[in-house]
Amino acid sequence: NDALAEAMRITDTGNVNIGSGTFYGTDGTKFEVNAVAPGTGVYGGISINTWEGGGASSAPQLVLARSKSDTLGNYAIVGDGDRIGQILFKGADSNSWSLGASIIAYVDGTPGDGDMPTKLEFATTPDGSATPSARLILDNNSRISLSNNDSGTSNTVFGKLAGAAGLSSGTYNVLI
Repeated sequence: NDALAEAMRITDTGNVNIGSGTFYGTDGTKFEVNAVAPGTGVYGGISINTWEGGGASSAPQLVLARSKSDTLGNYAIVGDGDRIGQILFKGADSNSWSLGASIIAYVDGTPGDGDMPTKLEFATTPDGSATPSARLILDNNSRISLSNNDSGTSNTVFGKLAGAAGLSSGTYNVLI
């Protein structure tokens, strides 16, 4: 069969869609991969591969980068608490995509030239809710905070002894 079929679409607004003539992207998405292959084990996805036999210095990478500028090429400094990258996990809820979990990187301190203090927040959505809650946080001081109750308060923090400088008394009582 020599019939041609559309395999990729680039819209006039710059959206890139592979696998469908319809763009389903949400949350400002610009690149989308769709696959429909029931029962075949085929999944929509992206593979990044590197072949390099000269050493351990090369590896595939995915870069999420943010500037606080609206101008391309302008590296305006981000500030404490700003999101600098996120991975969102969504599932269909019979009406649309619903957020189930996320991994978010936040600036965690004052950045400077060549210095970007960061924390990672891992969040999951509890049953009956539409909003993920932080369950595990790894901060720029190598502390790991685990939410150990439904409210997300009274977390257990690993990484400093109770009474260590800069920490309040209370739940900072486990050292790994």
